[in-house]
Amino acid sequence: MANKNVLKHIIFITIVLTIITSVLANEVPIKLPEWYQVSAWEIEVCSKWGGSELAQVGATSAAPISLSQLTVTLQAEAIYYEPIGNTSIDNIYTVSWYIQPIGGEFEYAVYLVDANGATANVASGTASYESPGFSHKALSHPTKFIKARIDWPGNSLLLPIIPK
Repeated sequence: MANKNVLKHIIFITIVLTIITSVLANEVPIKLPEWYQVSAWEIEVCSKWGGSELAQVGATSAAPISLSQLTVTLQAEAIYYEPIGNTSIDNIYTVSWYIQPIGGEFEYAVYLVDANGATANVASGTASYESPGFSHKALSHPTKFIKARIDWPGNSLLLPIIPK
Protein backbone atom coordinates (compact mmCIF):
# COMPACT_ATOMS: atom_id res chain seq x y z
CA MET A 1 0.00 0.00 0.00
CA ALA A 2 2.85 2.38 0.83
CA ASN A 3 4.30 1.86 -2.67
CA LYS A 4 0.95 2.84 -4.18
CA ASN A 5 0.87 6.10 -2.20
CA VAL A 6 4.47 6.95 -3.18
CA LEU A 7 3.63 6.32 -6.83
CA LYS A 8 0.55 8.58 -6.58
CA HIS A 9 2.66 11.36 -5.04
CA ILE A 10 5.30 11.08 -7.76
CA ILE A 11 2.65 11.26 -10.50
CA PHE A 12 0.98 14.23 -8.80
CA ILE A 13 4.29 16.14 -8.44
CA THR A 14 5.20 15.38 -12.09
CA ILE A 15 1.84 16.72 -13.33
CA VAL A 16 2.14 19.89 -11.20
CA LEU A 17 5.71 20.56 -12.37
CA THR A 18 4.69 20.00 -16.02
CA ILE A 19 1.84 22.51 -15.70
CA ILE A 20 4.06 25.10 -13.97
CA THR A 21 6.79 24.70 -16.60
CA SER A 22 4.26 25.02 -19.42
CA VAL A 23 2.71 28.17 -17.94
CA LEU A 24 6.10 29.80 -17.32
CA ALA A 25 7.30 28.97 -20.83
CA ASN A 26 4.28 30.70 -22.35
CA GLU A 27 4.58 33.77 -20.14
CA VAL A 28 8.32 34.35 -20.70
CA PRO A 29 8.84 34.31 -24.46
CA ILE A 30 12.33 34.28 -25.94
CA LYS A 31 13.29 37.77 -27.05
CA LEU A 32 14.92 38.02 -30.47
CA PRO A 33 16.33 41.29 -31.78
CA GLU A 34 14.09 42.99 -34.30
CA TRP A 35 15.60 43.52 -37.74
CA TYR A 36 15.39 46.87 -39.41
CA GLN A 37 15.35 48.11 -42.99
CA VAL A 38 18.96 48.57 -44.15
CA SER A 39 19.69 52.09 -45.40
CA ALA A 40 21.51 52.89 -48.64
CA TRP A 41 24.41 54.51 -46.76
CA GLU A 42 24.93 51.28 -44.74
CA ILE A 43 25.19 49.25 -47.95
CA GLU A 44 27.65 51.78 -49.37
CA VAL A 45 29.84 51.72 -46.25
CA CYS A 46 29.87 47.93 -46.06
CA SER A 47 30.61 47.60 -49.78
CA LYS A 48 33.40 50.17 -49.64
CA TRP A 49 35.05 49.15 -46.38
CA GLY A 50 33.83 45.63 -45.68
CA GLY A 51 34.02 43.90 -49.01
CA SER A 52 33.21 44.14 -52.66
CA GLU A 53 30.32 43.47 -54.99
CA LEU A 54 32.70 41.30 -57.02
CA ALA A 55 33.17 37.70 -55.97
CA GLN A 56 36.52 36.53 -54.69
CA VAL A 57 38.38 34.48 -57.27
CA GLY A 58 40.68 31.52 -56.80
CA ALA A 59 43.09 29.79 -59.12
CA THR A 60 44.62 26.37 -59.33
CA SER A 61 48.22 25.33 -59.87
CA ALA A 62 49.35 23.20 -62.79
CA ALA A 63 51.37 21.04 -60.40
CA PRO A 64 49.60 19.15 -57.61
CA ILE A 65 50.22 20.75 -54.20
CA SER A 66 48.87 19.21 -51.05
CA LEU A 67 47.18 21.82 -48.89
CA SER A 68 49.24 20.62 -45.97
CA GLN A 69 52.52 21.47 -47.77
CA LEU A 70 51.93 25.15 -48.51
CA THR A 71 49.74 28.07 -47.48
CA VAL A 72 49.62 30.92 -49.98
CA THR A 73 47.26 33.83 -50.47
CA LEU A 74 47.33 36.94 -52.63
CA GLN A 75 45.01 39.91 -52.89
CA ALA A 76 45.27 43.05 -55.03
CA GLU A 77 43.02 46.07 -55.49
CA ALA A 78 43.34 49.06 -57.79
CA ILE A 79 41.99 52.54 -58.28
CA TYR A 80 42.29 53.31 -61.98
CA TYR A 81 42.53 56.93 -63.14
CA GLU A 82 41.92 58.20 -66.66
CA PRO A 83 44.33 60.84 -68.02
CA ILE A 84 43.08 64.43 -67.85
CA GLY A 85 44.15 66.28 -70.99
CA ASN A 86 47.92 65.87 -71.35
CA THR A 87 48.30 65.03 -67.67
CA SER A 88 48.51 61.37 -66.78
CA ILE A 89 47.74 60.28 -63.23
CA ASP A 90 49.27 57.13 -61.80
CA ASN A 91 46.95 54.27 -60.85
CA ILE A 92 46.97 53.27 -57.19
CA TYR A 93 47.49 49.61 -56.25
CA THR A 94 47.39 47.78 -52.93
CA VAL A 95 48.79 44.26 -52.78
CA SER A 96 48.80 41.84 -49.83
CA TRP A 97 50.32 38.39 -49.68
CA TYR A 98 51.14 35.52 -47.34
CA ILE A 99 53.19 32.44 -48.20
CA GLN A 100 54.32 29.69 -45.81
CA PRO A 101 55.70 26.25 -46.68
CA ILE A 102 55.28 23.46 -44.14
CA GLY A 103 58.95 22.57 -44.50
CA GLY A 104 62.09 23.96 -46.07
CA GLU A 105 62.74 27.47 -47.28
CA PHE A 106 62.37 29.14 -50.67
CA GLU A 107 62.44 32.47 -52.48
CA TYR A 108 59.23 34.09 -53.69
CA ALA A 109 58.36 37.18 -55.72
CA VAL A 110 55.17 39.26 -56.12
CA TYR A 111 54.31 41.02 -59.39
CA LEU A 112 51.64 43.13 -61.04
CA VAL A 113 50.79 41.98 -64.60
CA ASP A 114 49.31 44.09 -67.43
CA ALA A 115 47.08 42.91 -70.33
CA ASN A 116 50.17 42.16 -72.49
CA GLY A 117 51.88 40.06 -69.81
CA ALA A 118 54.45 42.73 -68.85
CA THR A 119 55.21 42.75 -65.12
CA ALA A 120 56.28 45.14 -62.42
CA ASN A 121 58.01 43.72 -59.34
CA VAL A 122 56.20 44.52 -56.10
CA ALA A 123 58.36 42.60 -53.64
CA SER A 124 60.44 39.47 -53.13
CA GLY A 125 61.73 37.56 -50.16
CA THR A 126 62.35 34.26 -48.46
CA ALA A 127 59.63 32.14 -46.85
CA SER A 128 59.86 29.24 -44.39
CA TYR A 129 57.61 27.65 -41.79
CA GLU A 130 59.24 29.58 -38.97
CA SER A 131 59.36 32.82 -40.97
CA PRO A 132 56.55 33.08 -43.54
CA GLY A 133 56.67 35.70 -46.26
CA PHE A 134 53.95 38.31 -45.89
CA SER A 135 53.34 42.00 -46.31
CA HIS A 136 51.05 44.69 -47.65
CA LYS A 137 52.23 47.27 -50.11
CA ALA A 138 50.58 50.32 -51.65
CA LEU A 139 52.12 51.78 -54.79
CA SER A 140 51.34 54.01 -57.75
CA HIS A 141 52.18 53.24 -61.36
CA PRO A 142 51.11 54.71 -64.73
CA THR A 143 50.51 51.24 -66.25
CA LYS A 144 47.07 49.67 -65.96
CA PHE A 145 47.79 46.28 -64.38
CA ILE A 146 44.94 43.79 -64.38
CA LYS A 147 46.40 40.81 -62.49
CA ALA A 148 48.66 40.07 -59.54
CA ARG A 149 51.01 37.10 -59.36
CA ILE A 150 53.10 35.45 -56.68
CA ASP A 151 55.87 33.08 -57.84
CA TRP A 152 57.73 30.43 -55.86
CA PRO A 153 59.97 27.62 -57.15
CA GLY A 154 58.09 25.65 -59.80
CA ASN A 155 54.72 27.37 -59.24
CA SER A 156 52.78 30.60 -59.27
CA LEU A 157 49.37 31.96 -58.33
CA LEU A 158 47.79 34.50 -60.74
CA LEU A 159 44.64 36.40 -59.71
CA PRO A 160 42.69 39.34 -61.14
CA ILE A 161 43.10 42.73 -59.50
CA ILE A 162 39.82 43.91 -57.98
CA PRO A 163 38.98 47.48 -59.06
CA LYS A 164 37.72 49.79 -56.31
